[in-house]
Amino acid sequence: MLYKKTLVNSQGLFCKSRRLFLKRQGLFCKPKAADKFCTMMSTKKTLIALFAKNKTSHLEDKIFDGKSAFDLSKEWASSFDNASVCVFGQNKDYTIHTLLLDLAQKAKDENASRVMFAFADLPFLNKKLSEEILETHEKYASEYTFADGYIDGLAPEVIDTGSLNLLCSLTSPEGLQSALGEKEVSRDVIFSVIKTDINSFEIESVLAPKDFRQYRLRLSCDTKANTLACKKLFEATKAKKSESDAVKICEDACNDEDILHTLPAYYRIQLTQAVDANDIYTPYPHIYKKNTGIFPKEATKEKKVLSMDFANFERLVKDISDFSENAVISLSFGGEPLLYADFEKAVSCVLSYPKLSLLIETSGYGVTEEMAKRISEIRKDVMWIVSIDATDEAMYKKLHEECNEGAYSKAIAAVGILTKYFSKNVYPQFLRIKENEEQLEAFFRFWKEAASPSAGNVVIQKYDHCCKMLADNKVADLSPLERFPCWHLRRDFIVLADGRVPLCQEWQTEGDFIGNVFEEGIEALWAKSKTSKILFTDKCSLCDEYYTFNF
Repeated sequence: MLYKKTLVNSQGLFCKSRRLFLKRQGLFCKPKAADKFCTMMSTKKTLIALFAKNKTSHLEDKIFDGKSAFDLSKEWASSFDNASVCVFGQNKDYTIHTLLLDLAQKAKDENASRVMFAFADLPFLNKKLSEEILETHEKYASEYTFADGYIDGLAPEVIDTGSLNLLCSLTSPEGLQSALGEKEVSRDVIFSVIKTDINSFEIESVLAPKDFRQYRLRLSCDTKANTLACKKLFEATKAKKSESDAVKICEDACNDEDILHTLPAYYRIQLTQAVDANDIYTPYPHIYKKNTGIFPKEATKEKKVLSMDFANFERLVKDISDFSENAVISLSFGGEPLLYADFEKAVSCVLSYPKLSLLIETSGYGVTEEMAKRISEIRKDVMWIVSIDATDEAMYKKLHEECNEGAYSKAIAAVGILTKYFSKNVYPQFLRIKENEEQLEAFFRFWKEAASPSAGNVVIQKYDHCCKMLADNKVADLSPLERFPCWHLRRDFIVLADGRVPLCQEWQTEGDFIGNVFEEGIEALWAKSKTSKILFTDKCSLCDEYYTFNF
């Protein structure tokens, strides 16, 4: 009976693990018998499914010796025997559920017992690694198999049709994961459903000999930055005549500065120097006083602070869109964005570019119901971080010196207002230092509750002493044992209110600026930041922010 249940699994009925069948029959523990079983299984037909997402911008750019990523992924798919190839997504907008349904139906039509799935914008899909995944899938009677530890974009996923049909049931309107089924197709579309009931599936992985995930690369032609990295890797490996080996491709990519340092992904823009308080855990108040003789809170009261001209801001945002295409813009760096006179105009400007995302870091004092409603009517995907850092008024005043009366209560109220209009995109933040460490657990427990004003969202932020510019008040040393190239130098771009651009957030004193963006432009300054002299300096040796990652 167990044997019968195992076989009908490929016809769409969920059953107990096929590995259990192998064990009970003695095949799993006897290599020769298992090999015989796997040989029999290898005659099964495979459906190779490529997903050509409609919104993939660079899918058909002919940048690989006259071929596109789409061309190369189809060549990879057509190289397998006993397989049929089908492309999904070109003429239809999919949700997770409708894609799974079409995959399952096509597999049934083709009499395929397994589906090998990959996005169609992956120019480096590797035949050898794919074959190893297929072999592992059959050898261990897996229901879902993937590659782990490699750079994303080198390998497909494999799922048997029985498990695929189960995912269709889970994500159907009547299924346990109906809400998930209605979401847009993501890169992890199959695993996003499997992980909701992960113990019900036999999962295997093909492990890379070295973990390349820390480089956070994806060899896909979806964004301008990723496409540029793919183009550079193609040219580099072609010149060196590299073998078609997945590990070699990963090593080539991770050792090439041009591939790691493509385009900025995270822009931090100082709309205004004005602040609501002098936060003790940031260098900005001290740098401002060093340059002007007074703290920024006092300068704000006396209206002596500088703000970015709105025309310059508009031009900057357009240049960001033209240069990076996809990016996260953060407002504000070293200032309170809601104190900017044209704040809502600035927000509207950023949100007018569909491929730009917006993050607003605020004290929350200036948040109003009317403002939140107006912004949400433009786009609801705005991300908000509200700096709170405490569980009572006394600690709040200690961390945010010279804050307004009732500021703590206003910050908490702001989270509730924003959550009402921006749902799960609002995060109360706790910056962890020695002064407030005793309140960390209470803060986390309160905000993590679904009934809290943030509906369960919370951010715990690491302290940055800015290369010893501030006292070393960090509670724990989280730095890796081995140092690797700085994420911020490779992905971040900071613009101050007057247009000056520092190398990174640690470099904000006189002499540390690489130029003025309003005079030289983003592209020229980004090229300056790419020079080898700034990859590691004396100041960098004092920094422990190099391993942190924003977006």
